[in-house]
Amino acid sequence: MPFYYGPEAKYLHPGHVTNLYAKTAGLSNGLCVRMKPMLIKNLHRLSSSSLRKSALEIAEAGITAVLPKNIIKETVSLKNNVLRVKNRKFDLRRYRRLFIFAFGKAAADSAQALEKILGNRITGGAVIDVKSYRSKRLKTFVADHPLPTARNIRASKEFVKLVKDFGGLKQDDLVIFVVSGGASALLCHPNKLTCTDLGKLTNTLFERGADIAEINTIRKHLSLIHGGYLAKYIYPARAVALLYSDVPTADLSVIASGPTFMDKTTVSDARRLARKYSLKKLPFIETPKDKKYFENVTNVLVCDNGVALKAMYARAARLKFKAIIYTNRLHGEARNAGRGLFTKLKSGSVILAAGETTVRIKGSGKGGRNQELVLGVLPHLKKGEVIVSIASDGKDYIKGAGGAIADLNTVSIARKMKLDPKKYLDNNDSYNFFKKTGDLILTDPTGANVSDLVIALHSK
Repeated sequence: MPFYYGPEAKYLHPGHVTNLYAKTAGLSNGLCVRMKPMLIKNLHRLSSSSLRKSALEIAEAGITAVLPKNIIKETVSLKNNVLRVKNRKFDLRRYRRLFIFAFGKAAADSAQALEKILGNRITGGAVIDVKSYRSKRLKTFVADHPLPTARNIRASKEFVKLVKDFGGLKQDDLVIFVVSGGASALLCHPNKLTCTDLGKLTNTLFERGADIAEINTIRKHLSLIHGGYLAKYIYPARAVALLYSDVPTADLSVIASGPTFMDKTTVSDARRLARKYSLKKLPFIETPKDKKYFENVTNVLVCDNGVALKAMYARAARLKFKAIIYTNRLHGEARNAGRGLFTKLKSGSVILAAGETTVRIKGSGKGGRNQELVLGVLPHLKKGEVIVSIASDGKDYIKGAGGAIADLNTVSIARKMKLDPKKYLDNNDSYNFFKKTGDLILTDPTGANVSDLVIALHSK
C-alpha cells in the first residue's frame, strides 16, 4: 500500500488524482508536460544537487495545485444560467442580485477568477486581501497580516457598511463568499478593543504556543464579524461560501474564525482559554446562536491541504520516488514536528506532510515555523537526506521567506561558519541561520493558503 496514515491523518485516496492534480504535477493523460514558471524565486540556486531539485519541484507542485485561479476553474462553472460550485447548483434566474464578498489570502485571485466566470451578472461586493486588486465591480481593500492594524479595522467596517449601502440583502439575493486563511486578522471588527490591543493579544497567544483553534475561539468572542456574524448581516439572502481550509482540523468553522458558520463555542470556552494562557480580562461577547441566520448559507470546502498532498504525491511518482503521505494534520512544536517523517524514510522514498505547527517563543531571534521545523531536524539528518518545509501562502512569518531547505551540505556550511544550530534554535533565530547558510526559500505571496507543506526525501 503506497500510503501511510500518520497520527490523526484524515483519509486520502491515493488512486484518485483529478485533472487538476495531474496538470499541476506535470501529467496529462499519462504524458509529461512542461511545468509552469517556478514559484520559488531562488530555486535554481538552491538546487545544488538533484535531490534538492526534486524536493523543491515536489513542493512547487503542491503549491501550484492550490493556487486560487486553478481551484476556482476546477470547482466553479456557469452554464445555461446555472452556477455550479462543486456538486451544488444555483439557478441564477431565481435571484435578483449577485454579490461577491471575498476575504483572506486567497481573496483577490479568487475574486478575479470569479469575475471572469460571472462577468456583468455581479451587482457588487468587496475584497480584502494582503495584496492589491483592481476591479470595476468590487470594492477592494488591502490589509495586514498576521497581526491586525488600523487599516484592517477600517476596511472591515466598510465591508459591513457595504451590505447596508446595497439597501440590505433580501431573500432573492445571492451572496458568494470566498473564505480563506488569514481572514481572522484581515477581516477585523473587534468589540471594544483597538487594533493595537487585538494585535498584542494575538501576538501573545502565538508566543505562548496557542494553536489556531484556540486562538480563533478567543478571536470569535471578541469580534463583531466572525463566529457567524457575517451570516447574520446578510440574512435573509441566500449564500454560498467557498472555503479554503488552512487549518489542521476537520472543523471548518475554525477557518477565518468562522464568519459564515454558527459557532459551537461559547463565551465560557473563550474565558477558559484566557485563563489557560494567563490573559487579562477581555470584553468577550456571545456569537450568534439563532439557527435562522444559517439556514440559507451553504458552506462548500473547495480546497484544503489534501489537494496539495495529492499533487505532491503525483509529482514524486513522476520523479520515480516512492511517495508516502505521513499526515495532513502535522502539529505540535515546530522544532520537534519534522523528526517523525524520518522514521518512515528509506532509500528512494519521499515522505509528505502538511499541517500547521506552533513556535513557542523564548528567544529574541526571528523566523517562521517552517524555518524552525527545518532547523530542528538539521542535527538528525543523514547522508542522502533532504528536508523542505514551506508555507503554501509564500510567507513564513517574514515577508519574502517561504521556508527553508537543508541537507548535510547545510550542516557542513554551518560548521565552517561556526554556526551552532542549537543556539539559533533556542533563540528562535532560524531565519538568520538559514540566511547565513544560503538555505532560505525565497517566495512572493502565492495567493494560496492551505497550511504548511513538508517534504523529506532520501536519495535512490
